[in-house]
Amino acid sequence: MKAIIFDLWDTLADLDRNTLNKIYEKLSDKLGHNKWQEIQNEFYTWHTVYEEPTVFLKRIISNYQLNEEQAELCEKWLYNENFRLYPEVNEIISKLANTYKLAIITNAAPTSVGFLEQSGIIEYFDVITYSFEVGVLKPDKKIFIDTAQKLEVDCEECLMIGDSLEKDVQGALHVDMQALLLDRKDNIDYKSKITDLRELPLYLDRINN
Repeated sequence: MKAIIFDLWDTLADLDRNTLNKIYEKLSDKLGHNKWQEIQNEFYTWHTVYEEPTVFLKRIISNYQLNEEQAELCEKWLYNENFRLYPEVNEIISKLANTYKLAIITNAAPTSVGFLEQSGIIEYFDVITYSFEVGVLKPDKKIFIDTAQKLEVDCEECLMIGDSLEKDVQGALHVDMQALLLDRKDNIDYKSKITDLRELPLYLDRINN
């Protein structure tokens, strides 16, 4: 094993979904279901096509003729600050960086760049692959293959860790990477999984010996 690749959201970083859901409800109420659904579709497309956040927001406000209150809610949604690294992340990542090449693959909008730059862990990663840079989302093979190439390792020499069976685990397995599910709530029946990143060093010792 030469490289470890991590998913970002719900793997390294925790989203405050309660706060996000409240914003979603307000936007749906203020905009109407159909218009809100169209804006969400634009947002997910933004995960695969780079556009400056300020430009994206202005375009949404203009195209959907949002009033001041609606525009402020959209801005609060796009620039959501209700996330944090999980408590164990700094310690685990800093230790792994001494032995392995590290990468992140994330299905994310360009606003995620600012979070990672301020997170304090970016220095430990050799490669960060954003979906909007590659033009595809996990579990597309291209995003995994591109990351392995940037790491200068074969896919077979990589371990992918994430919270999604479909996007992270199966996506990685389809390109012959090893894969490990991070199931923090321990409610998914899957053999190769951990429930806390602090279990990762022991898992690595076991597969490497």
